[in-house]
Amino acid sequence: MSITNNDDIDPEIVERMAAIFDDEPQPPRPKLPQARRYFRAAQSGFDEMVEQRHVGTAFIFHIIGVLTILRSVPFALNSVDRRLSDVHRAIIDEWWHRTSTAPEIKLIKRLRDVALKDAALRSIAVASSTRIGEGPTSIELSRDYDVDHIDETDQRRDLLADLRVLFDWFDAQLGDIEARLPINHRAAPLADP
Repeated sequence: MSITNNDDIDPEIVERMAAIFDDEPQPPRPKLPQARRYFRAAQSGFDEMVEQRHVGTAFIFHIIGVLTILRSVPFALNSVDRRLSDVHRAIIDEWWHRTSTAPEIKLIKRLRDVALKDAALRSIAVASSTRIGEGPTSIELSRDYDVDHIDETDQRRDLLADLRVLFDWFDAQLGDIEARLPINHRAAPLADP
């Protein structure tokens, strides 16, 4: 830690404070900071969309954001996190080549491309609830939120279930990569060869 010397502060105190802060154990650096940040952002948007049961324009906003951010997780790995160390580069390069044609990567790419490039979301969100009674004394018995999409074979599919599978897959992939990385890594990004 660097403490700036100020004329009003005794230099000996500055030295002792710096020694105290330098001796404090530092939490381990995140192994995949950018990919995990994007993954958490996509997961947060998805959770909010489901919790709030967004339909209409709020659904369009959230689903396109979730798809776009989730699709960017591999690019965060390849463009940013792989530069953290030589070990990061080797492990992420291997992952990139091994998974570039994985069904999960193809699915998120197709979903995002249909929404953004084709401007054809091909999905629908429906929120419904069942109540008993009338007015302020009514009781909600059930709340449903269905989100479907049309796949590449024109079959209707549960988009929420498909996205949960994608989130689980990405989380497992990031976890596998993190398990292969050292606890602490070099702080400065490496230059590309």
